Amino acid sequence: MRKRNGFTLVEMLIVLVIISALLLLILPNVMQHTQTAQAKGCEAQRNMVENQVMAYQMDTGKVPTVTQLVNRGYLKKGQDQCADKRKIVIAKDGTVTIK
Repeated sequence: MRKRNGFTLVEMLIVLVIISALLLLILPNVMQHTQTAQAKGCEAQRNMVENQVMAYQMDTGKVPTVTQLVNRGYLKKGQDQCADKRKIVIAKDGTVTIK
């Protein structure tokens, strides 16, 4: 009787099929959680900008633009957009939205 050293090709293919099937089941959930986390992060960024707009209004009595918030140190450069590159916009009445 011959001694067996290792796996056969069929055994390796079965393992690869099982791993592939598991990945196909898991991947949609991972992608959904990533999108949910990005949306929550963007909402948190909008809330932070909204708070800075209120602080600027209390200091100056005027509604700022994003550029004014960055120039006066209320926001750091790049904080006017979300991680997914959507822009945060300040309306003339001080409302902060994501576009």
